[in-house]
Amino acid sequence: MLYTPITKRALWFCMEAHAGQRDKAGLPYANHPLHLAEQMSTEDETCAALLHDVMEDCGATADDLRALGVSSAAVRAVELLTHRDGVPYLDYVRALRENPIARRVKAADLRHNCYLARLDHVTDRDVARLRRYLQARVALGDMATELRTPLGAVRMEAGGEPFAFELRDESWDGAAYACVDDAYGKADGAFLLKADVLPLAVGDSVALRYDFGRAVDCGSGERASWRVYQREGVTVGVGFEDYANADGAADVRTWRYDRSADAYDVVRDPVAQRYQPLCNRLRVRVAWRNGTGDRDARIVAEVVG
Repeated sequence: MLYTPITKRALWFCMEAHAGQRDKAGLPYANHPLHLAEQMSTEDETCAALLHDVMEDCGATADDLRALGVSSAAVRAVELLTHRDGVPYLDYVRALRENPIARRVKAADLRHNCYLARLDHVTDRDVARLRRYLQARVALGDMATELRTPLGAVRMEAGGEPFAFELRDESWDGAAYACVDDAYGKADGAFLLKADVLPLAVGDSVALRYDFGRAVDCGSGERASWRVYQREGVTVGVGFEDYANADGAADVRTWRYDRSADAYDVVRDPVAQRYQPLCNRLRVRVAWRNGTGDRDARIVAEVVG
């Protein structure tokens, strides 16, 4: 955490304001704002993270925060982070996303609240709350339900409804490069989609939805199956994480990839595996490259496969 005279005063205020409060796991509530503050980079962000719940849960006022020496920018962020009575939750989240300090703190707040491994016992109410937090992360722009490619969108769905995933742009790192014919080629766009089946139950499925026409090539390796499509001067590839061929790996996953349906079927209780989050996580890679030659297809296949 960033330590300055002002953040230390904010820390003391946070500890005193939340004294005696417990979170849903029964732990001292102050652990939560401290966890958020450790992820911040500036004094204003750190103060906002430490104080983000003191107005909503402890009755503190903006004047109380100003008396600590907290900047007007950080005070404004805390005001935006305070969920007022009568305001729908997603409206509250959307209202703060244009403020960079509030947005960063709220993103960290939602991620921490989504971490059900903190709870000794998980109820249906906890899972329902997790679903709401995932919707909020999408509204905040911290997660997505679709990726746009030159040939159309790639979406995830569960039960016919959009399913949230984390989206990482790999267009400018090593993941976008492939070696073909002893020469390196690069995808023009490369993204990793990461989803967690924790909100789902055994028997549910996460389906991948897109329409790129008929695949011109496909294949599978030890850990991924892939397809390549070419149309309108562009080559697009989709790679599906598939541990069916990896020795022993499939035994610890809570999902199984169904190639015929482009879906991940939940086959083990995700909540029971919440202490090992990688067991619940699935990954899909999408990449594209301008051009529709054989080399374009091979480069894209290497990137997503």
